[in-house]
Amino acid sequence: MAKRPKANSHDNTIRNVIIGFTIVIAIIAAVIIWNNRSLSYAGTLDGERMPVEHLSFFQNQAWETLVWNFGMPEGPETAEWALEIAVENLLEMHLSVNRAADFGITMADVDADDVESNMEMIRMMYERADGFDIIAAMGFTNSSFRRFVEMQMLQTLLFQHISEMVTVSEDEFAEAFEQHLEENIVHITQVLAHMIVVEEESQADAIMNQILMGSNFIDLMREHSVIFDEEMLVIDEDGEHVYAHDVDWSPLAMQPELLARAYGMEIGDVSEVMPLDDGTFIIIEIADIVHHMDMDEFEADFRTNHEMQMQGEYFRERLEQWRETAEFVPNTRVLG
Repeated sequence: MAKRPKANSHDNTIRNVIIGFTIVIAIIAAVIIWNNRSLSYAGTLDGERMPVEHLSFFQNQAWETLVWNFGMPEGPETAEWALEIAVENLLEMHLSVNRAADFGITMADVDADDVESNMEMIRMMYERADGFDIIAAMGFTNSSFRRFVEMQMLQTLLFQHISEMVTVSEDEFAEAFEQHLEENIVHITQVLAHMIVVEEESQADAIMNQILMGSNFIDLMREHSVIFDEEMLVIDEDGEHVYAHDVDWSPLAMQPELLARAYGMEIGDVSEVMPLDDGTFIIIEIADIVHHMDMDEFEADFRTNHEMQMQGEYFRERLEQWRETAEFVPNTRVLG
C-alpha cells in the first residue's frame, strides 16, 4: 500500500494561519452579534425584553415635547430628562400590555384597520422632505413598528376600560368646581362697580350709615368720593348713566383680598368699609357682572376635564400598584 506523503512545514504553516484566521473571524462575529443583541433591548420587565426601539420612540417624543412645546434648550440636561420620561412611558406601556388580559382585553380586541391608520398617521408626523426614514432610524422594521402601535392601542383600550370604573359624585364635583371657579373667575368674568373713596375712616363710616338708611349710592359718590369725576357720567337717550369701574383696573386691584371680595359679590350688593393701602377707605356697589363665556358651557367643559383628570389619576394609581410588584431590570449598556 502506498504511503501518504508527509505534509511539509510550509503546508502546516498555511493550515495554521487559515485555522487561526477562521477562529478570529468567528470571534469577531460572535462579539458583533453579542454587542448587537445586548443593545437591542432597553431592559426586562418580569423577564421579558423591552425593545430598544420602543425607548427610542418615546425618547424622541419626549425630546420634541420639551424643546418645541416647553421651549427647553437643546442640551444634555434636556436629553437626560427626555430619557427619564421615555423610560416611564416604556414601563407604563409594557405594564399595561402585561396586565390587560387580567381585564379580559387582548390583542384580538385591537382593530386592524385602526392599527394601519395609526401607523400611517405616525409615519406622516415623522415624514421628512429628504425622504429620510426616522421610524427605521429608531430601529423599527415594518413588523416591529406594527407590534409597537398595537401595544399602544391595547394600552388605550385598557385605560378606557379602567376609566369606566371611576365615578365622580355630584358633591365631589361641586366642591372641585367651586374651587376652579374661584381660581379662574377673573379670567372669565368682568365685575363693574361704583366706588366711594374717602380719606378718613370716620367719614366712610358716616357714609355707610347713610347707605344703610336708604340714601342713593350714586348721589353719595358724587358728593363725597375723591375719585369721582363728572366726566365719568355717560349721557344717552335713556338718561344719565354713571360710569362703573372695572375692579381689575381700580384701587382694589393691588389688594388681592379686596379684589376677591368684589368678585364674590352680586349685582346691587354694597360692601363694608374697606381700607386701602394708600390710607384711604373705599365702599363699592356692584353695578354689573359681565361673563365673557357662557357659564353653563364653562361648567360643562370643567366637568369633562375633571372626569378625565380623575380617570387619569386612577389609572396612574393602578400603574403604580403594578409597578411595585413588577421586576424591572434596566440594560446598563443602554440606560447606563
